[in-house]
Amino acid sequence: MKQEFPILIILSALSLTIGGAALRLGHLVPPNLTYLTIVAIVVLSIYALYLLMTESKKFTFIGVILAAVSFAVSSNSAHFEGLSNFFASHYIYLSIADITMILGFYLFPAIYIILWVYRYYGNKNSIQAGN
Repeated sequence: MKQEFPILIILSALSLTIGGAALRLGHLVPPNLTYLTIVAIVVLSIYALYLLMTESKKFTFIGVILAAVSFAVSSNSAHFEGLSNFFASHYIYLSIADITMILGFYLFPAIYIILWVYRYYGNKNSIQAGN
């Protein structure tokens, strides 16, 4: 198995870690949101470690589900407001959170889905073309 899938999951977890820390250190979110971020980071880390240790192709689809959840979670008004005010704030904590939000909630999950679809459907098309 290629290592791109667990690496993308680890990068998302790292982005959430940095963004969550920035928001918490800047006192921009309540503690309960920080706890939910920690839960998400733990889930992503366990999943990435599982993929790395087992090199399982069978369970890479779980990452697609997690990416879809990421898009759904990030569709709340606070995230949309953050995107609309991207780099408009003079708070360094908020700017860091904006960057990590784009990376962890949108870019890495989108790349994961694109790679998964390409690998899954690309292999089926190449097998069918070979027949």
